[in-house]
Amino acid sequence: MERFASLGFTEFHDVSSRLSVADLYRRSKSRCGIYLFVFADNLCYIGKAKDVVRRFAQHRKNHSDIIRMSFQPVSIEKLDNIEQTLIHQAENMGLKLTNKAHVSHIMGETDLDYILSPAEQELWLENPNTIFTIDNPVNDVNQRIRYQRNFLKFQLYPQFNTVVELLKTYVQYCVPVPARTVYSFWSLSCLPSTNAASFPRYAVMNINAMETFVIGYEKPVKDSFFCFINISKSVFNKYYPRQKNFYFKYPFASIRESGYKTAGADQLQIQVRSPTQAARILKNRAILEGARLMNLRLMRKGASLQSKHHCFDLSDQVLLANHTNLSSNLSPF
Repeated sequence: MERFASLGFTEFHDVSSRLSVADLYRRSKSRCGIYLFVFADNLCYIGKAKDVVRRFAQHRKNHSDIIRMSFQPVSIEKLDNIEQTLIHQAENMGLKLTNKAHVSHIMGETDLDYILSPAEQELWLENPNTIFTIDNPVNDVNQRIRYQRNFLKFQLYPQFNTVVELLKTYVQYCVPVPARTVYSFWSLSCLPSTNAASFPRYAVMNINAMETFVIGYEKPVKDSFFCFINISKSVFNKYYPRQKNFYFKYPFASIRESGYKTAGADQLQIQVRSPTQAARILKNRAILEGARLMNLRLMRKGASLQSKHHCFDLSDQVLLANHTNLSSNLSPF
């Protein structure tokens, strides 16, 4: 258990045959803090609890294979921050966690595997052109009608064609087999009300609980434009160990730390302020590979939480792209 000491978990108990840990963590001491479970297959789970005895009993009802646990008292006001920090540190150490939140990787079988096998996922990650399919995408008539007015309104915007072309590029290179995963695993909002008072959005790509690609404008600046894309930080750093090298080629871009709970520690956000700038970064290999890895991980974590806001008419336009191999147009840096 020495590998856990750097995380603050120094004392472990064998709980393989236990239904309760009340005798290990008595009421005379603090039961509020962070716990770590080790399962029979050596996977781990880090969680927070106001009462670790109660939390263990809840976990035990669903998991009979918890064999060891450790606990460190933490004040209630620090629970969230310390839990997130320890999960990030554990993942960076290479520990295999079963956590769904605050992690970048997801372990075991997922719902995505049922429609896109793990082998296909890896093949797509390597080259999205290899298995792009022309399956007939799902269609929900009631859902289509629900957002058709938004789409018809957006068609009248002078920015409509520009936004659609950017979305086509993003979907082709960054969304796992989009015709197969649309609606359930990715959803596209059209003129959503989010931030309408300051930064209205033309379109938002949603995967799991995260906005992964957003195009909009800033009020009240006339003809303004903004776009951001969330990507894997580790992939970006592989190509740009020094950010100044990225800024040298793309001085107009902004690199921001992003903190979406569902993406874990391995996330970064790139922002630009014009359609031309957006088109340029969508030809950058580091950006596209980083977005691909993040989006696949997000889909492996579960379905899109924004499917109820999906606009079928807009996704139809995006899926009409001519999916030829454009890899020769990509910038390696």
